Amino acid sequence: PDGNFGFGYINSYRAHYSNSDWSLSYSANPDVKSGGSGNWDSFNLSTDSSVTRLIVIINWDEPPVTTTGGSTAILADVELRLDWHDDQTGGQAGDVSSTAADNQQFIIVDNPPAGSHRIKVYPVDTRLNGLFPEDLSYSLVIVKEKGNLRPDLTLTSAFVDNTIKLGETAILESTMTVSDYVGTNAMFNVMDNGGLLAVSKTVTLKDGKVLNYDATDPSWQLVTPGGFVSTFSLERMMLGAILQGSRSVAIGFEAPAEGTYYVDTKGNIDNGSSSWGDSSYVYTSLIVDSTVPAEVTSLTSSSHSANVWTSNSMVDYDWTAATDNLSGVDGYGLYTTSSAARPGDFKDIEEVTTYSETLSDGTWYFNISTTDNSGNWSSSHSTFGPIKIDTIAPGSVSSLTSSSHAAGVPSTNPTVDLSWSAAMDTGSGIDGYGIWMAALAGLPGTTLDIGPVTSYSETLAPGTYYFSIRSVDVAGNWEGSYESFGPIVIATPGPVYSVTPMTAGSLATFTVTGADPSSTVRLGYSLAGPGPFTTVFGVVDMTPPIKTLAVLTSNILGDASFSVTVPGSASGITLYTQGLNNGTLTNSLAEFIN
Repeated sequence: PDGNFGFGYINSYRAHYSNSDWSLSYSANPDVKSGGSGNWDSFNLSTDSSVTRLIVIINWDEPPVTTTGGSTAILADVELRLDWHDDQTGGQAGDVSSTAADNQQFIIVDNPPAGSHRIKVYPVDTRLNGLFPEDLSYSLVIVKEKGNLRPDLTLTSAFVDNTIKLGETAILESTMTVSDYVGTNAMFNVMDNGGLLAVSKTVTLKDGKVLNYDATDPSWQLVTPGGFVSTFSLERMMLGAILQGSRSVAIGFEAPAEGTYYVDTKGNIDNGSSSWGDSSYVYTSLIVDSTVPAEVTSLTSSSHSANVWTSNSMVDYDWTAATDNLSGVDGYGLYTTSSAARPGDFKDIEEVTTYSETLSDGTWYFNISTTDNSGNWSSSHSTFGPIKIDTIAPGSVSSLTSSSHAAGVPSTNPTVDLSWSAAMDTGSGIDGYGIWMAALAGLPGTTLDIGPVTSYSETLAPGTYYFSIRSVDVAGNWEGSYESFGPIVIATPGPVYSVTPMTAGSLATFTVTGADPSSTVRLGYSLAGPGPFTTVFGVVDMTPPIKTLAVLTSNILGDASFSVTVPGSASGITLYTQGLNNGTLTNSLAEFIN
């Protein structure tokens, strides 16, 4: 029999209930009597291979002592036997027996044989009055254990928060878990507190009841009748029997100074696999830190330059991690706002070195502060900015016109002067314009052609043109549409007609330049007025009658001229004259004759 631990502590659960790991049965007050007229008793018992331990106990009451404070020797003598397979006859025959002189007998057998057996209770002597035998009532208890009689114990022990500030209480949560069956006489101890001071203890019982203790608990320091002093310790707890499962203890510790503390804990049950039961040890640590951490360094952005407008609203930041002397950096608080300002004491991100966010239009500053694992916050912060975001396209120019050319009216003037009222932008401001001078109006490309001006001039070859203009702001947002002026018609210049000053009686020279080479040039004149008069060649600036002044032939350079003496009688007359070259009219002249 395995009786190293006796019957152990009485466990109320096992004393009243059966479960899959054991069965419990009682007899109904049987009795025995010694002598010739007496009787012995027996009970059927069956076991199978699942039974790992069999416990059979009988117990009876002896007569009370007659003298106060005295004692009486055991009077009854009753023997207990187990007859495996019920193959022996008689009350004093069996395979296992308990015959000691006591008012109880018990038999404990590990891994009993499977089969049908008999329990025998034999009364050797029931003369409780010392004279003649009498009926002796007794109780019989049978326990069949079916679990692992030597369960394993596992201890977990860790601080709920292993990084605290000086003056805070750290809670060490320890859980003892029995693998199966029942762990008996379970005890938890803090073997070494590393210099910490225990200030509280909380124990959660099987039924969920929570017991709270502190250093002044009145239930301790009691003296038992045997003189044992029940010394109180917040670092030790008897947990009784643990039915397959767990039991937990929470101890509060405070530290005398900053630093790292190491705590050694132990859990133990009496009926484990070793002779002393089973023990489990856990070593854990606590960091006490009240020093604020440093700020991050080298804070910058890989996507944005400070104080530079951009249309990119996604901002990427990076930095060199902050440092902390004891508990280590836990993370960072962030605050993106319109000015440099310290974030609140709330952790937004972990201990990373990059962060990205999308910002709305405006001017922003990214602020970051540091917190360590003990909850200390940096006294200052780091800032990147200003970050300038503008995602809204600018407006269009207005009042686009030309001071040199009327739309749709041909002009031989090749230089076009254009002007407008500046476009508007509510964010970064107008940076300039993209322009396009072409035969058709169209959207200019995304190339900045001119700055934030309100006028532009360009010299053009003969042809028809439209001037288109599109605005862009400093952030690089382009207007989605455009404004246009046109058509601008640049005419090919015709022959140029001129005459030297005319004086009656003097020589005057008439000259045409720019005519077709080696071609006929006709000069007409009128003394009646400046026209206009429509001819097959177009509108001329002469009033009929119109007469021929000269017919000339241009040279290979397109020049033609002739000289004539102005009649003396022509003084005071205005000569209206204009030339024609291959269907093209020259400019007209109105010359007063002196």
